[in-house]
Amino acid sequence: GETLYRNPATRDLYADRTRITDHYVDPDNSAILERTLIEKGRIDDFRVQQYDTENKAFWASISARLIDFQG
Repeated sequence: GETLYRNPATRDLYADRTRITDHYVDPDNSAILERTLIEKGRIDDFRVQQYDTENKAFWASISARLIDFQG
């Protein structure tokens, strides 16, 4: 449930938000993404609206892989 890595461009786009759900216009999308990762181990081209550093909504395409980090 925590972000282990993000590149500098991601930090510049999103800023540092306390909770992952704070990135999403619809916080339920975070749960959908998490559930899909747990069930399938990956997600490709998950399209959602998110907030940038100025709290303006934009469309994003998310791809992610579930990993086991240090056990």
